[in-house]
Amino acid sequence: MEGLPSHRRPPAHKLSTLPRRRRICLIITTGLLILAVLLSYILGLTVFNPQPTTTPPITHQPASNTSRLFSNFTMEHKAHLLANMDFNNLAIALKSGSETFPKRTPAQFETFLKAVHNVLVIGEKGGVSDVHGRRMFDVYHGALDAAKARLGPKGVRFAESRMGKLKLDLSDQGSTPMQGQVGRDQGGKSAADTVQAGWFNNEGWVSDAHKNLPGFALLYKEFPEAEWFLMIDDDSYVFVENLHKYLKQFNPDKKYYMGQANKFQGCDDVAVMGMGPPIAQGGTGILMSRGAIKALLKIVDQCTVQYQECWAGDVRVGLCLRDAGIHLKHTPGFNGWP
Repeated sequence: MEGLPSHRRPPAHKLSTLPRRRRICLIITTGLLILAVLLSYILGLTVFNPQPTTTPPITHQPASNTSRLFSNFTMEHKAHLLANMDFNNLAIALKSGSETFPKRTPAQFETFLKAVHNVLVIGEKGGVSDVHGRRMFDVYHGALDAAKARLGPKGVRFAESRMGKLKLDLSDQGSTPMQGQVGRDQGGKSAADTVQAGWFNNEGWVSDAHKNLPGFALLYKEFPEAEWFLMIDDDSYVFVENLHKYLKQFNPDKKYYMGQANKFQGCDDVAVMGMGPPIAQGGTGILMSRGAIKALLKIVDQCTVQYQECWAGDVRVGLCLRDAGIHLKHTPGFNGWP
């Protein structure tokens, strides 16, 4: 400092204390950083990578496999947390049957459905109750006749004229996959999801295909103020908190049709797997916005007649939405495989 002019020399006492201040600042900064890292670890936060590396699950089927997806909470604790959350913008149609309703649905009502007020159980018999006294609405019997009555003779003739000409051979009572006739393929796993001929002779399966379209119509009628409409099976589990967060980015008055993309054959003259439009696989959930379901309801009677011979309810919904000009948005997080 001897070479500096006298007017530019800092006072001697300030020069002597500068390194000490730097050390103090460094110690304080380091301590605060260590404290922040420890707190983030304790609270379970990820400071340097706040975004999840995998898509959070939205639905899962079968529901019996959901326990392995919980790492921080027990099912009971999670149900308690969900019961204090508000999901009034969501309406759920729980599709079941008279035999499975009392056995399967209590687990759903005791967990994630505690958080959802707008719930409707649909099936092939009305008035059936589970152990908690919940009732089922019959959307099967009379649905086709009611749709024809609303359409009138001219509308029925038009809808029937558009029915597919591909007929299904249901005479085989065995379990051999009906190659080249009907089936579904999900992510290349066709062997596990190929429809077998014997299934069509089961009353539950036959009635199941007729529940989806009238079920959505009844769901909207019961809860017209909801923004999102979801149909699930009675062996599905919904992570409603993840679904709620995911849907915040969308305008419910626009036309959204979401779920796990699936291919099919055997309906609407689709003879080759993948030639038809992608449809949302019913077991993992079919989700529609308010805008989409309103568009569906404008032609639901025509679709009920036109696709009355289609073997699967989720395919009927997908075809009807296609006719309404709405196409599937494949949604990661809808999981149909354990």
